[in-house]
Amino acid sequence: MSQINNNPYIASYAAYTHEGAIAKPITKLQELRRTVLSCLLWEDTFYESGSDIAARIEELIADLSPEEIVVAALLTEEAKTKYKLRHVPLFMSICLQAHPVRNMHVLYRKVITRVDDMMELLAIYWRNGKKPLPASLKKVLAEAFHKFDEYQFSKYNRDKAVKLRDVMFLCHPKPKGEAQKELFKKIADNTLATPDTW
Repeated sequence: MSQINNNPYIASYAAYTHEGAIAKPITKLQELRRTVLSCLLWEDTFYESGSDIAARIEELIADLSPEEIVVAALLTEEAKTKYKLRHVPLFMSICLQAHPVRNMHVLYRKVITRVDDMMELLAIYWRNGKKPLPASLKKVLAEAFHKFDEYQFSKYNRDKAVKLRDVMFLCHPKPKGEAQKELFKKIADNTLATPDTW
């Protein structure tokens, strides 16, 4: 590895693989795409720790131009809808929140497809300490409560860092009808029916 890096004929190349060989130079967007679509967020790989991968995704998004941010938002949606990745699209949407992304609420709607996405999204948002939620995120979380039924809520109502009832108390969804009012009361009182998952 040291022979490769010290070779005067290839010293002008800035990109190297983890093994020290010359890597084909790629753009930040290409690197972001490769990183996002080849990882399970925060899980270690052979060459990198999961936290290093997450840090690289965050750094790459922070360095993107406004035009590239639009492409990163599309990649976030693609990672969730086409490639069915769970955590990395949630993480990317939080990273993109720091940029002036138009229609951020649309992206949040695309990445919240399951009940537990709501809790995971908040856990990621608060990973470095609690802070107020953006209005766009609160609005989408409140809307998401209308997408799911009691079975789905009870299936993912787990004792985690962020609980389902925590999300509900933060975003204050308005029930549509008596049945949903009763359902939201069950979430608040933690009396959802035990799901039959077999």
